[in-house]
Amino acid sequence: MVLVAGGTGALGSAVARAFIQEGANVAVTYRTPREYDDLQGSVSSDRARLRGHQIDVTNEAEMSRLAAAIDAEFHRLDVLVNTAGGYSGGPKLWDIESAVLERMLDLNHSLAMDLKGTAIRVNSVLPNIIDTAANRRDMPRANFATWTKPEDIARVILFLCTEDARPINGAAVPV
Repeated sequence: MVLVAGGTGALGSAVARAFIQEGANVAVTYRTPREYDDLQGSVSSDRARLRGHQIDVTNEAEMSRLAAAIDAEFHRLDVLVNTAGGYSGGPKLWDIESAVLERMLDLNHSLAMDLKGTAIRVNSVLPNIIDTAANRRDMPRANFATWTKPEDIARVILFLCTEDARPINGAAVPV
């Protein structure tokens, strides 16, 4: 079982589809039923392997209920997919997003070291500007050709979850 938090957004849905195409059971969190309906429509032939959970991921009680639901149905969670947005490839002094990103990377590295020697690996995927409809709308004069497609980021995430990537732990991978 793979859990993709925010699994109905542009990147999350690409990640969910990539795992489903590889034969995984995938649970996604979402905000509105329409988002989940759209994702279901994009995986129509594999719909049985997709589970949706409309929750607020910042609510600890709701997250506990999600964990219990996954445990009841699948008895374990193999992979938790998380990405860190806002990576620009260079330092930005006094930028709150950069400061938050650095703290998150510190946390992920600490988790990776704490879990070293277990079956759990912790790596961060750091996408730059993602080629989404919303980003194109918000930045109409940008060079879209330099942006990364959600499907390309999904393939990196998928690789990090394979046996071939087993030795990789604690990495921050810019994409």
